[in-house]
Amino acid sequence: MEPKASPALRKKLLWVFGSILVCSTTFLIVGLQKEDESKTSLLATALALSLWSLAMFLSVQEDSDSSNVRHPFTSVWSSRPAFRLTNILLGFLMCAAMYVGARMTPEPPNAGPYIIAMFGSMVAFYFINLFYLNTVLKVQSPEERDSWTTGQKQLDNVSTALVFVLYIAGYPVLNTFLPDLIEELYFALLFTGLGLLPGYLAHDFFKNHFTGFFNNEEPKRQILINIYLSGLILTLCTAAVVNHRTATLTTEIRRYRVEEKSETYKRDHYLWLTIDGKRKRFEPKLAAWEQAVPGDTMSVLVGKGCLGFEVILRYGAAQIEEQSGF
Repeated sequence: MEPKASPALRKKLLWVFGSILVCSTTFLIVGLQKEDESKTSLLATALALSLWSLAMFLSVQEDSDSSNVRHPFTSVWSSRPAFRLTNILLGFLMCAAMYVGARMTPEPPNAGPYIIAMFGSMVAFYFINLFYLNTVLKVQSPEERDSWTTGQKQLDNVSTALVFVLYIAGYPVLNTFLPDLIEELYFALLFTGLGLLPGYLAHDFFKNHFTGFFNNEEPKRQILINIYLSGLILTLCTAAVVNHRTATLTTEIRRYRVEEKSETYKRDHYLWLTIDGKRKRFEPKLAAWEQAVPGDTMSVLVGKGCLGFEVILRYGAAQIEEQSGF
């Protein structure tokens, strides 16, 4: 039986996604006219939310086009929880990529790589979302999933839930261990890329376990997005924790010039240190931040983790020389 669009649900979804689009776009336009650096992360999030809600709004709107050869968005949205969760997840990842990127981006002249990574991540998630919508709405039919085995349906549900769990758990991990890395952007890009390897291994395992299942385009694309995203998040979080924990084994005291210190409206405290000729931002504890004097130098305890990346373990290290037991 051919799935049919629901006029009532279509009207409701148009109102919901349209409201999100109007509110986020209005906030973005108004915010851009005000010179308030504290709103940068919120404006970046509003941009990502506008793009995602626009994609959702247009997808619902296409249900009214009788000449469009595809399954109705409203029908798939109402009948498939995994479809709803995946779209919401990708929207959340777009917003999170912009918010985290804006919070981590230092002031010029070192902002370029951060901005590229921030917008690159958002665009990547945006096109993944469009690709997912196009694939599911054009190819999938309810009869197709009804023919899956119990194990295949469980793999679909578990892979979607796993991405949510990993992202929710991974955000505080990365927020704790990434900011003190001296080369945090390179670290993030490297181990995000390496995260494709466990994704590929999981893909190969399930392909051999469910013989012939991944030869079908729809289940292959739908589940593999979840598998590879899980691999990326898990690899980056694990690498950040391992490198930081092993950094205490090889340490040295260094002195870096304090270029600037600032405080946000959320009471976040930042230091800009000059390291190897580059101006980089860090977020020390309040006591160390208060000791810092712009134009002067600050002693820091630097450790090198087993993955080869240096991390600042302690700021304002006037007492480090006295703490030989560290």
